[in-house]
Amino acid sequence: TTGTAGTGTYLRGDNSWQAAGGGKCEKVWSDYTSSNFSINNGSWTDITGQSCTITPVKAGSTIVVWMDQQHYIPEPSRSLNMQVVREINSSGTWNAIGQSGPSYEYSSQTDRMRGRGMRCIVDEPSYTVGQSIIYKAQARTSGGNIQINQDGMTGGLCIMEVSD
Repeated sequence: TTGTAGTGTYLRGDNSWQAAGGGKCEKVWSDYTSSNFSINNGSWTDITGQSCTITPVKAGSTIVVWMDQQHYIPEPSRSLNMQVVREINSSGTWNAIGQSGPSYEYSSQTDRMRGRGMRCIVDEPSYTVGQSIIYKAQARTSGGNIQINQDGMTGGLCIMEVSD
């Protein structure tokens, strides 16, 4: 074994002690709701009650966004797309976030499909300390009406600021 054991070190697989490192969770925000939201629109629409305003405490932080949605698709041949968008410092510009495309899709092949969609998105926005960032969930459908958070189901956003 090489190195010295201590409170700030860990034992690596190669049997050497290494200084602990990695990110630090600076702050966590969340906005969850059990309010029923009905959508029958092919355009991106804000999901009522699923918006979260944050003010990062450090410059250059990474923002981790978890979107958790429950939905009900009542008939076959309908689909639901969901995404998270953000606006920095009341700029009026909303951008979809996510590395592999902004949305995810659920399609029903049977009658009355209930589902839950969870997505974790790592965002690295350009901001200065003191600026607010608004994140909100959006949805769009094709083929007809779809329910989000029907019958007391919950959904929302959980956001964490991580610094170096």
